[in-house]
Amino acid sequence: MTTALVEIVCVFIAVASASLAVLMRPTEEAAEAQMQKAGAAGERRVARTLARAGIPAVHDVTIRDQQGTHQIDHIAAAGDALFVIETKTWRGDLRGYPDQPQWTLTKLGRPSASVYNPLMQNRTHADVIAAVAGMPVKSIVIMAGHAHMTGGLPGPMMPLASAVLRMTLAGPPSARAMSGLAAIDRIKQDVRQSVVAGQHIRRMSRRMPAESRRLWSVAGIATVAFAWLVLKLPI
Repeated sequence: MTTALVEIVCVFIAVASASLAVLMRPTEEAAEAQMQKAGAAGERRVARTLARAGIPAVHDVTIRDQQGTHQIDHIAAAGDALFVIETKTWRGDLRGYPDQPQWTLTKLGRPSASVYNPLMQNRTHADVIAAVAGMPVKSIVIMAGHAHMTGGLPGPMMPLASAVLRMTLAGPPSARAMSGLAAIDRIKQDVRQSVVAGQHIRRMSRRMPAESRRLWSVAGIATVAFAWLVLKLPI
């Protein structure tokens, strides 16, 4: 294949990838907005259910540490521990392993999407809360949607009813658990909390959808390859 033909192919790949990324972005943004709306509804449902069950909890807390900001859906007190809860409202076929960072979510009629392992995500949240509260912390991922996993949900991932039952069986919160929850609530009520939460929201909103990001990466690589061929620069 001649250099000229390679250059033409690189230009075509770059233009096609960039064009597809631009065309796909509005659809991906609409899908993300719908997921965020469903996620907020799921978190409200969890909060109402915990309140009806008499389980003390603090909701929607953003904490900043050396690694960045962490938005935590719910922290509940039961027995002699705090339960750090991540709510997911995913729908479709979910595939992945507990030690695998990226899972795959497939919805009917839509391409498969890569999602971050919620067990790993919430373990990080649990570590953050344990450091702040200075007491035992347990992780629960509540599947408030209709995601199906072959072989069943792993470990601390469970439906809402099962999560409430687990916390109820742990018994009334101890004085230490209530003290830890109060420490978390003080963080939420701090006047600087709104600033930290706003920073987290802005950071998350700047994230480009995964498929568009891949297409822009392909376009960038093809452009660099074209420039190298034209200018005859060393790699």
